Amino acid sequence: MLFDLHVHSCFSKDSDSDLDSILKWAKINGLDGLAICDHDSVEGGVACSKRAEELDCDILVIPGIEVSSAEGHVLIIGVNKAIPPGLSVPETIICARE
Repeated sequence: MLFDLHVHSCFSKDSDSDLDSILKWAKINGLDGLAICDHDSVEGGVACSKRAEELDCDILVIPGIEVSSAEGHVLIIGVNKAIPPGLSVPETIICARE
């Protein structure tokens, strides 16, 4: 299976990619799935997962988040709740596991 595990959507401060465009791009490029990991937000991943279902799209969308920790960015994949920015990396990981 082919996945892109670091995709930003219009829910991230550094992207203007709308959900339908992301799904279309994934399909055209032969992906089986992707993880939406917007900066400090899970909204894009959750919304894109729902949108893929609405469109009966065969792209698997995994909600995630790119957390701005005190030491840098941390990708957390497979979450649907926000993790507060600014924590240490170990604290970020503890929150992700909860």
